[in-house]
Amino acid sequence: MAAHPELATVVNYDPEAVTEDLDNVATLQSLLTELGELKRRIDDTILLWSAEAYQQSLQAYGAARALERSQPALRQVVEPLAGLYEGRRGARAKKDPSGG
Repeated sequence: MAAHPELATVVNYDPEAVTEDLDNVATLQSLLTELGELKRRIDDTILLWSAEAYQQSLQAYGAARALERSQPALRQVVEPLAGLYEGRRGARAKKDPSGG
């Protein structure tokens, strides 16, 4: 544009504003890269904590399920979790009580 100032005038071109805009874009792109890494780390942490909670809950459910016959009060623990942890066999048994 410097070689054709008349064109810059006609279109109201402001080289300093354009430079500032491009600098802002570069800054935001850099920030997006950092935010992307932060998001990935947060996602990984959420996944890890969810897996840990699931594992401990599954162990507690299994123990309560195993002791449920001798300690009927454990049914309060087992029943709310049954849909989460029974898996395919439990779902099949509910559909077909004969097991076949």
